[in-house]
Parts: sequence; C-alpha cells; structure tokens
Amino acid sequence: MKDEISLTLSWFANYSNFYSILSVILCFCVMVVFILRLNGEHFMSSSATHYNVVQEKQMSVLHNPFSVQINQKEISSLSAGLHIAVSVSTETKVAVFWGVNIQAFQLELNRPAGKIASRLQSGETFEGHFVHKEGAEILAPADDVVQWHLICPSELVEDRLGESPRSMYPAVIVMLREDTDIPQNTTAIMLQLTVIHLKDSLCSLDSHIVYQFVKTNQNGIISLQPIFVSHDEETNIPADNQTLSSEISPKDGNETDLQENLNIHSEDCKGHQQNNDDYQQSDESCDIRGCCCVCQTLPVFYTLLPCRHACVCRSCVKLLDRCPICRGYIDSYFRVAGRNSASETELQSNQEENNMTRWQAFNNWFNDMFGFA
Repeated sequence: MKDEISLTLSWFANYSNFYSILSVILCFCVMVVFILRLNGEHFMSSSATHYNVVQEKQMSVLHNPFSVQINQKEISSLSAGLHIAVSVSTETKVAVFWGVNIQAFQLELNRPAGKIASRLQSGETFEGHFVHKEGAEILAPADDVVQWHLICPSELVEDRLGESPRSMYPAVIVMLREDTDIPQNTTAIMLQLTVIHLKDSLCSLDSHIVYQFVKTNQNGIISLQPIFVSHDEETNIPADNQTLSSEISPKDGNETDLQENLNIHSEDCKGHQQNNDDYQQSDESCDIRGCCCVCQTLPVFYTLLPCRHACVCRSCVKLLDRCPICRGYIDSYFRVAGRNSASETELQSNQEENNMTRWQAFNNWFNDMFGFA
C-alpha cells in the first residue's frame, strides 16, 4: 500500500509543473475571451462592433388637425407683413394676436384647454396684454392650403418691441377646434398656439416660427419640435400635412415629435440662425426618402434624440452611441411613423442573415449564450 501511494505521489510530482502551466494558459485564454466579449468586439471578424445600451423610447400616435407654416416664397417682416399657409382637417376658429406679452402668454398656456376656449369666445385671451387682435375667422376643413397675408398693425412698431431679450412676441396665432364631441377615454388635440418672430431692424433674424404648442382635452401641453431628414428631391408642402402622416408623441405627454410639423425654429434673436426649410413625409413606404446613412442598404427606421436626426435603420442603431450626422451622443430614439410593418421587418431580417458571415453568426450565438449582446 505504501509503495502504491509513493508511486502515485512520484507520478504526480513529475507532471505537476505541466498541469500548472496548462492551467495558467487556459485561465489566460478564458480571461482574454471574457474581456473581448465584455467590450463587444468581434475579434474573429475584420471590424469591431459596439453594442449600444440606449433603449428605444415608446411613443403613441396622436393626430394634429392644425397646420401653420410660414410661406417661404414670400417675404415676411414687420414692415412687409406676415405670409402664412394654413390648413385644417376639422372646423377651426383662428385668431391672430399682435404684440403679446410673454408672461401673459405663459399664463394662458398653463390654463386648461376648456378654459382657454371659453376665454377666446369671451374675448379674455391674454387678459388684454397684447397690442392688437385680428377678428376670429372660422376655417372649414379643405384639401387646399389657405394662403394668408396679414398686415402688421400700425401700433406694433420696432421701438415698442424693443431690444433683445424682448418682453413680447410679435405674433401669436391661436387655432381652436369647434368640434368638441370627443369620446371620454380618447386623447385629442383641442387647440394650437403658434408663436412667430417677424424680422425688423432691431432683431435681424429671419422671420420664423419660434414655438408651437398644442393642448389636449386631457390638459396636456405638447411642444412641436423639428425632425431633420434629408431628401434627394425638392420638398413641397402638401395641402393637409396632418392627414398625410402619422404623428408620434410620447406616452408621458411631456414633449413630442409630431411628424407633420417639421419647422426649424430658433428661440433667441441673438441665437444661431437656422434654416427654415420644411420637411414633410407621407405614410407611404418611402415617406423619408433614402437609406440609412450608415449601411446605405436598409431604409431609415429611427429618429435619434436629442438631435432629432432621422438617419439610421433598425440594425445600425444598435451599434451606435453617437449620431452619425452631428456626432452628438444618443440619449434615446423613437420609431419613424409607418415603419412598423411586418413586410419591412421581414425584409430587414432576411437582409441581415444574407450579409452575415459564419464567424459573425458564431459570435452572435456566443454573445447570446453568455449574455454579452
């Protein structure tokens, strides 16, 4: 028995160095694989891939029946007047206020939608803190855009507006829907307030839409924001922007990107002057023309936040932490309207499978198995 134990210990002593070295090598290899996978790198392919941890922002559909655009074909200024293009999809009362006090505007905006509507009917809007008011006009829904040329009142002069920062907005357009028969559990837009800057000698920034706010029947306030898309063809303003697109708004109701309203606007007269081109989209499969700016293969599927560039597909957005257009960091992203069809999802899945190599397929399986993807 003692001879057997001695023989075993002698055999183990002869091979102990070999097993120690082998164990160290195996541990080193496992550690290398773990570190590379933790960094999301495809060391078996020609490129490195970064998996983004930014989550998609869930959105809900909301239709905006109002549209106000500045007519870019005409010159709008304090001296030449205001040229706007208006269209509605429901019977709407439109009122124009000149020289509205900013604080009075904020107080009016924070009131419930029903209260704002009743005050507009009784003439108490903005509590008289404005220079002039145009008579309210009722617009019927139509397929054609209504072109308006509004002459600025003689009371609204540059000296009264003053230097920047100003205490009043040059023009505010209030649009109120006449149809109030809305189901109780349905969220609908009741009114829209559009703040417009007019160019003058004291503030030389081009005339543009500064803010656009909508109020819902649930007393939610939504700020219309621009979405930046690229087109290869000249863009035209359709007769009714809202009926051509599916608007997207966040479920929390704090802020939204309504796709039909894509004005580029600025907040400060001394701020950076932005381009005022209008971008539209339809609910067809090619509503945003062009492909993903990264892969140049799949169609645009997501809009990135906070920069609001609609430029990437479903596949590439998972690999980015910066916007490929402006290089800004991505906080979240949301789906472009009309991009959730089953056919397009199937097309993308087939395209990805065809372009995937065996090593990449093995890497994807390895990442899914160990939870690195």
